[in-house]
Amino acid sequence: MQFERQHVLRWGGLSGMVAALILIAMAVAGVLAGPHSAQLFQPTDPALLAKLITESRRLVQTGILLDDLSVPAYTGGFLALAALVWPRSRWVAGIAVMWGLAAALLDLNENARWLILAQEVGGAVEISPGTVRELYLIGQLKFLCSHVAVFLFALGLPRWDRLSWAVTILLFLFPVASTLAFACAWAGLARVLGMALLLALSGWLAWQRSQEGSRLVE
Repeated sequence: MQFERQHVLRWGGLSGMVAALILIAMAVAGVLAGPHSAQLFQPTDPALLAKLITESRRLVQTGILLDDLSVPAYTGGFLALAALVWPRSRWVAGIAVMWGLAAALLDLNENARWLILAQEVGGAVEISPGTVRELYLIGQLKFLCSHVAVFLFALGLPRWDRLSWAVTILLFLFPVASTLAFACAWAGLARVLGMALLLALSGWLAWQRSQEGSRLVE
C-alpha cells in the first residue's frame, strides 16, 4: 500500500508539473491569437468568437489540443494531491478526486465542442448566442467542480513545511480568484496561469514527499 502511494506521489507529481507547462503553452497560444483571445478562455460574444476562430484558426486549434493534453496531466496532479491527503483523511481524498474527475469530464466535453467549431465539422458553423451560452455553461460547471476539489484538498492537506503551507494557501485562494474571474473575460488567462502555478508547486511537493518516502522504505 505504501509503495503504491509513493508511486502515485512520484508520477502524479511529475504529471502535475507537466500539466503546468502545458497550461503555460496554452496561455501563450491564446495570447498569440490576438486581441480577442479572451473569448478562447471565457466565451461571451458570438461575433468576437467567430472572428477569433476565422482569423486565428490554427492557434485556436493548437490551444484546444493543448487543453486536451492538459486534462490527463492535471488529473494525475489531482491524484498526487489525493495521495498527499490520503493518510490524513481517505474520505476527503476520495471525494475530492471525484469532483476533480467531474471537472476533467466537463473539460473534455467543452474541448470537443470547441473543436467542432474550430474545424468546421460538417461544414461552416454559425456561432449563435445559444452556442456561446452552452460553451460558457460547460466551462463554468467545469471550474465550479474544480473549485470543490481544490477546496477539499486544501482542507485535508497536511502542513509539513513552507512549501506545503504555500500549496495550501494557493489551494484556498484559487476557488476565490477563479470565481471572481467569471465577472471579467480577460481574467480567464490569469485563471489558467494561476492553475499552472498551483499544479507546479503541488506537483513538486508530491514529488518531494515521494523521494522522502522512498528513502524510508530503503
